Amino acid sequence: MRLQELFGGDDRFGGRNILFVGDLLQFQPVNGNPVFEKMSKTTIVHKLGIVGSINIWKDCVTYDELTINERQKKDPKFTSLLDCVRRGNLSEETLSVLKDRVFEVTVAEKFLELQEVGMTPVCLFPTRKQCDAVNEEMLGLLDSKLHVISCSDVVDETKSTSNWHERAARKLEKLNQDCNNTAGLEAVLKLAVGARVMLRRNIDVRAGLVNGAIGTVLEVHEKRICIKFDHLNDACDIEQVKGKFMVLKSYYVYRTQFPLILAYAVTIHKCQGLLVPIGFRVGFQRPNCLLQSCKSISPSLSQNRFPRVSFGMLHTLVKPSRQSNSRHQQG
Repeated sequence: MRLQELFGGDDRFGGRNILFVGDLLQFQPVNGNPVFEKMSKTTIVHKLGIVGSINIWKDCVTYDELTINERQKKDPKFTSLLDCVRRGNLSEETLSVLKDRVFEVTVAEKFLELQEVGMTPVCLFPTRKQCDAVNEEMLGLLDSKLHVISCSDVVDETKSTSNWHERAARKLEKLNQDCNNTAGLEAVLKLAVGARVMLRRNIDVRAGLVNGAIGTVLEVHEKRICIKFDHLNDACDIEQVKGKFMVLKSYYVYRTQFPLILAYAVTIHKCQGLLVPIGFRVGFQRPNCLLQSCKSISPSLSQNRFPRVSFGMLHTLVKPSRQSNSRHQQG
């Protein structure tokens, strides 16, 4: 409808050609519905402003399927396995390959084991609560000094008719539980030399300092943090940045903080689009994302770059660590 308003006329999409790109078998959108799910009449009226049924996919779209898997095309066996998983048709051979990569030690033990041989993994979990538990535990295992860095918040009340009140403070406290709600900046950032971290901002795209880059902390200073990112040859200094987010209508917060989060463990959704050379996960939900993040699962590569690391997708055989067991049960 918006395109019709811009270009005039009653043709769908304003008479312009639209290219839709995606995978109809991918995860359901966060807080949304798959594109192929039929909308209710109420939703149609609310979002499209028309009465009656409409099927854009049948009436307007010509379907064409891309059949070459560029990321894993050098490993036909893995490509075939991925196709079975995404369609939900697991053969006995596929199940055997995946079960062979299930381990029974704790997450911390497996992480340290791989790290010692230069294969630092990324732990993938379905929920942020599980990630927080693993990140906190792994940070506690470091011998270096713990640095607790609080953010600096400035409240903007200029567009409000009242002053900052208790309701707004409670809302901010809730938002602080997930930095995705606070411009990607943590209220309290806990770091130590040797900690694994992820960059949450595009600092310098040409230099490779982009959102999602993972590395290891080398130095922690008051105004900068020195990090050796995995994909870069030289260490980089990351400074504090400013971000703006809304707390309540007419209440905004300007936050200053280092754009970093702990990255021993990240959520499945966060890892989408990342290439994870070595990774393992716990839990059965949403298994296909991790597999797609790896280039190969062939035996030859498993013995070298890709060791027997559990994808944990068939059975939850990875035992939670003793220190975080209660937190995992609560999650």
